Amino acid sequence: MRYVVVIHKDEDSDYGVTVPDLPGCFSAGDTLDQALSNSVEAIECHIEGLFSDGEELPTSQPSETHMNNPDYDNAIFAVVDVDLSNISGSTKRINISMPENVLSKIDRFVDSQGGSRSAFLAEASLDYIANRSINSERSSISFSKSRRIIRPEDKSSHQDNQ
Repeated sequence: MRYVVVIHKDEDSDYGVTVPDLPGCFSAGDTLDQALSNSVEAIECHIEGLFSDGEELPTSQPSETHMNNPDYDNAIFAVVDVDLSNISGSTKRINISMPENVLSKIDRFVDSQGGSRSAFLAEASLDYIANRSINSERSSISFSKSRRIIRPEDKSSHQDNQ
């Protein structure tokens, strides 16, 4: 799962990292690379804590939402990738059935992005549940109407998969 991180650097300080989509998740590092690397670990720990407490994973907002936030003026924005399949203990093998064309689309997408089918399905499921929880007060949503935010770097691979 990709997370937008906001990096701040004051004179005579380390790089500070805020994860706007995970309130209370912060990190830091001596260098920009270290700050980004440490932010992945902080996100993993934060999500693990949410899961342990039985809380839902907050829904990610579009990058533009954070970029337009005046609290983040003069900040550096980056996107870090967190493999949710590494979080929350042991894994369990399951056997599922789905249409072959859907599986092919999933595999093409995963191949273009890197990662694994299992990680993709876990991430997509958690994202769907989070979005469904937010929209539960509205009329029911069919799976085919779920929305996907496409970031600029995703556009070419998204168009290839249609």
